[in-house]
Amino acid sequence: MKRVVEQLNLRKALETDTTRERLKMAGLRGQAPVVTFLFFRATLA
Repeated sequence: MKRVVEQLNLRKALETDTTRERLKMAGLRGQAPVVTFLFFRATLA
Protein backbone atom coordinates (compact mmCIF):
# COMPACT_ATOMS: atom_id res chain seq x y z
CA MET A 1 0.00 0.00 0.00
CA LYS A 2 2.78 2.42 0.89
CA ARG A 3 4.51 1.89 -2.43
CA VAL A 4 1.31 2.60 -4.39
CA VAL A 5 0.62 5.77 -2.39
CA GLU A 6 4.16 7.00 -2.98
CA GLN A 7 4.24 6.13 -6.69
CA LEU A 8 0.93 7.83 -7.41
CA ASN A 9 1.72 10.87 -5.22
CA LEU A 10 -1.58 10.43 -3.40
CA ARG A 11 -0.37 12.41 -0.41
CA LYS A 12 -0.14 15.56 -2.51
CA ALA A 13 -3.45 14.93 -4.23
CA LEU A 14 -5.67 13.65 -1.43
CA GLU A 15 -4.18 14.33 1.99
CA THR A 16 -5.48 17.39 3.82
CA ASP A 17 -5.16 18.70 7.34
CA THR A 18 -8.81 17.80 7.92
CA THR A 19 -8.14 14.17 6.97
CA ARG A 20 -5.22 13.93 9.35
CA GLU A 21 -7.20 15.58 12.19
CA ARG A 22 -10.18 13.27 11.72
CA LEU A 23 -7.95 10.21 11.82
CA LYS A 24 -6.37 11.53 15.05
CA MET A 25 -9.81 12.06 16.59
CA ALA A 26 -10.66 8.47 15.69
CA GLY A 27 -7.58 7.31 17.60
CA LEU A 28 -5.50 6.53 14.51
CA ARG A 29 -2.15 8.24 14.85
CA GLY A 30 1.01 7.87 12.81
CA GLN A 31 1.78 7.31 9.15
CA ALA A 32 0.26 3.84 8.67
CA PRO A 33 -3.39 4.89 9.08
CA VAL A 34 -2.89 7.80 6.67
CA VAL A 35 -1.32 5.54 4.05
CA THR A 36 -4.06 2.94 4.48
CA PHE A 37 -6.80 5.56 4.22
CA LEU A 38 -5.30 7.12 1.07
CA PHE A 39 -4.77 3.74 -0.56
CA PHE A 40 -8.35 2.62 -0.04
CA ARG A 41 -9.74 6.02 -0.96
CA ALA A 42 -7.99 5.84 -4.32
CA THR A 43 -8.61 2.18 -5.11
CA LEU A 44 -12.24 1.84 -4.01
CA ALA A 45 -13.45 4.93 -5.82
